[in-house]
Amino acid sequence: MKAGIFITGTDTEVGKTVISAGLALVLRDRGIKVGVMKPVATGCYGLDERLISMDAAFLMEAAQNEFVPLTSPSRFRNPLAPNVAAMLEKKEVNVQSILKSYQRGTRVVATGLAGQRCQVAQFVGVEPGGFDGI
Repeated sequence: MKAGIFITGTDTEVGKTVISAGLALVLRDRGIKVGVMKPVATGCYGLDERLISMDAAFLMEAAQNEFVPLTSPSRFRNPLAPNVAAMLEKKEVNVQSILKSYQRGTRVVATGLAGQRCQVAQFVGVEPGGFDGI
């Protein structure tokens, strides 16, 4: 799997997206083509499957990323933990779609929800802390 940077934090609104956007800007200014991801976005706006994550849009602008669907492959309307939003919306966090999107980028800066590793682990059958192979 290619190298990337994954920014995570212990809570919401602690600056994960701002740090990710800053990294994308620095890399872009150094002539490095960079992709950005918000792999699982909650609190999205829009209709049906055309949900938009404000964080993903912010990241795309910073990186001048034209790969819109790749930026946020799993989107949910409810501003809740991904596992709770997925349950309420009768949808799944599509880990294969996330991995496919990640692998298509040249260099990727990804931002996650607070404690995302633990929340997504149940979808892929991995214990928290056991994501080395993903």
